[in-house]
Amino acid sequence: LWSLTEERVAALRALLAEKEAELEELRNTTPEQMWTRDLDEVEQALDDMDDLMAADAEDEEKTRRKAQGKKGKKGGAAGRKAPKKKKVYDSDEESESDEDDFMDESDEEYVAKPTKR
Repeated sequence: LWSLTEERVAALRALLAEKEAELEELRNTTPEQMWTRDLDEVEQALDDMDDLMAADAEDEEKTRRKAQGKKGKKGGAAGRKAPKKKKVYDSDEESESDEDDFMDESDEEYVAKPTKR
């Protein structure tokens, strides 16, 4: 409170007057009026959300049509890039050295046990 200036006191008094006016308004409002006002605000918010969703759907439709139009102009698949081919490794092409093998002679005799169901 030591830094309380005359300007700050005036601002606090104005805020107090504003809050007292809000309190008086609430005291004079019936619960039914509050309910109706809240319902009106919710309805308005839902209308705003519906408008926003409709605008988004319209934008998506325009974008979809634009994309389809471009595809048609380029001749469908002709306008797309070909996917990169994956390199296929053939076991015959790899080196035949023994140190690269993951199985030794004892592994070839291994038979898997049937799983229980």
